Amino acid sequence: MILRRISSAIKRQDWATVIIEFILVVAGVLVALQFDNWNQNRLDQEKERVYVKRLLTEAKQGIQVGFDYMELRRASMRSSLGLVQKLNDKSYCDTLTNTLKDELLVVTDFRPPEFAFVTANEMIQSGQMQLLGSDDVRAALSEVINSTGFITRQWERYVRSKKSVGDKLYPLVGFTFTGDISRPLAGEYDLANFNFTTIENLCGNPPIIGLISDMTLSELAFVGYLELHQERVENHLSLLESYAKRIGVQTP
Repeated sequence: MILRRISSAIKRQDWATVIIEFILVVAGVLVALQFDNWNQNRLDQEKERVYVKRLLTEAKQGIQVGFDYMELRRASMRSSLGLVQKLNDKSYCDTLTNTLKDELLVVTDFRPPEFAFVTANEMIQSGQMQLLGSDDVRAALSEVINSTGFITRQWERYVRSKKSVGDKLYPLVGFTFTGDISRPLAGEYDLANFNFTTIENLCGNPPIIGLISDMTLSELAFVGYLELHQERVENHLSLLESYAKRIGVQTP
């Protein structure tokens, strides 16, 4: 309709009408584009709020998971250190069969970390990170994801170290199963289901003591990495909570 009027005006050489109709067309296009931009911004802001709420929940869960896992690894490190001290005292060591059983099992325990930043990974892989309107929040989020990947790689090295110790240690002490070897996630092994027939080979054994000592140092370094990771997640959460208030998202 508008194009027909413009064409008719040109034929009549009615330039004023041509100009007016042309301005109306351009204005209509600009208004439509402006509306589309406004609507897209509104949708992006709503999507951002959804992501921020999910990120807040994940960060809080991540801090608790990180704390629990760090305590588990600290306990394992203390157990390994205590084992080294007991093995160094041969006369004392010979009287501690059940205690040594427990600590020998812990020495090769390599439960993996369970950090789950699903939303953060989803945003990075899909390019949705740009929805977050804060450079600091984006940087902190990327740092957490990089740190999680680093922890996983260090855990893989740590597992190899644990396995190496087990490969040398268990044949030496005559390690065998006598029953159910399952372990509750938040519990202890039932020592009656494990047997170490030549546990005396450990007491005062310098090569074995050195091997366990070296692994304990590896565990100490791993705990240090976990502490740094925990600090990064806490920093991410702090920035995210401040940003959530700015954009009107209630913290869960």
